[in-house]
Amino acid sequence: METIAQHLPNFRGIPGTKLYRSSRPDQLEGESLNAFMNLGIRSIIDLRSMREFPSAKGPKAVDDHFHLYS
Repeated sequence: METIAQHLPNFRGIPGTKLYRSSRPDQLEGESLNAFMNLGIRSIIDLRSMREFPSAKGPKAVDDHFHLYS
């Protein structure tokens, strides 16, 4: 998880659950993206508003691999 935490702001597990929280997983790439994908995550819940989401800059690699709920 150290590799992911270095490239993903606020990434951490929520104690006592199988949940993780972070900001901007869509910015992961390379080794960090592979490590993230190996965590067993099946869905991502995006808490940004519908106006904020399209204005987020950068590639959204995780959108190709996970169910995204916003």
